[in-house]
Amino acid sequence: MQVEDKQDLGRRIRYYISKCDQRYTLDKGKTYQDMKNLTIIFFCLFDPFKQGEIKYSLHWGEDFDHTIKLLTGVDVIIINAKGRPNGESKDLLGLVDLINDRPVHLNKYFDWAQKKIK
Repeated sequence: MQVEDKQDLGRRIRYYISKCDQRYTLDKGKTYQDMKNLTIIFFCLFDPFKQGEIKYSLHWGEDFDHTIKLLTGVDVIIINAKGRPNGESKDLLGLVDLINDRPVHLNKYFDWAQKKIK
């Protein structure tokens, strides 16, 4: 969880990806296809891109032709707790409420999380 914008989110994400890759290094005789897929999720109390979205999903792709993807096996999701609702699921909106310390009563998992936070 990132509570303040230090203008280093991209580098932080790069660091966490590298740490995960170090932990799950390939064993001798394995191929790069044997690498585990990785999803990095950042919860931010600020909007890193100033677009107002609640969820940003980032993948490696070509700058001009967005149909070209580099299949790294890495997905980056950024949840912006200050974003404006725009058709997101009840669970995602509940998560944003939870991050912002607003009461959420969607299911037992949210109830459990709120108790743990308190």
